[in-house]
Amino acid sequence: MNNDETKYHMIIRATNSDNLPDVENYIRTLHEKGFFAQLIKEGKFTVEEVKKLPFGKLCDIFFREEGQKIKNGDIRIFKDTGDYTINVHTG
Repeated sequence: MNNDETKYHMIIRATNSDNLPDVENYIRTLHEKGFFAQLIKEGKFTVEEVKKLPFGKLCDIFFREEGQKIKNGDIRIFKDTGDYTINVHTG
């Protein structure tokens, strides 16, 4: 396996499930404004940069290799586009 082709995505995990709706809304708003895509374009898409945002104190923020398991409610931001998904297990 060629590690140069390994993809990583930013994971934002609310530390308290009560904060998840607020974090999701904040992420949605930032995405609509193109914030994450702009960070990527500027080479500033880092954990440190995202932790500076108001919701950063409510979350664990880290990079995870594509294909690794993530938890219910985790928000995955794709490092190449700035798009996001919210992981939802339906049981």
